[in-house]
Amino acid sequence: MSEDNRNRARFAIYALAGAYLLYLAWQLFQGLEDAGSDRTIMIVAIIAFTLIGAAAVIVGVYVSGKQMKERYDAQLEYETKKARESEETAGSAEAEELEETDEASNPGEDTETGEMPEPGVTGEPDGAGEDVQNAGTEGTEK
Repeated sequence: MSEDNRNRARFAIYALAGAYLLYLAWQLFQGLEDAGSDRTIMIVAIIAFTLIGAAAVIVGVYVSGKQMKERYDAQLEYETKKARESEETAGSAEAEELEETDEASNPGEDTETGEMPEPGVTGEPDGAGEDVQNAGTEGTEK
């Protein structure tokens, strides 16, 4: 059993024990008429059971509520963090896809500087781009 579960169980038992002490105090109060000479002891027991029982119920309920709020806040924080990470992952995937699309539409563009190469420069080894460069001018020479 984890420490968190032990703490939850501990404070639930405090609340239940406090409720039981309040029940005993009520039973003693109802039997007070028939007490006879033990009346003083019963009054002291009723007061003690009532104070201790009420304190145990209040502490048990308060701490259990506080722990539930902490767990809820931790879960909410975890889910928010996870959502941010998935958005960042989706955003970076979209950015990579956008970069790939840009590179496919502008293959000659220098991606580091964002500049287009000079006309006639294809970025290919010497002579490899001459056919492409002269393709539109063939047959126009006189």
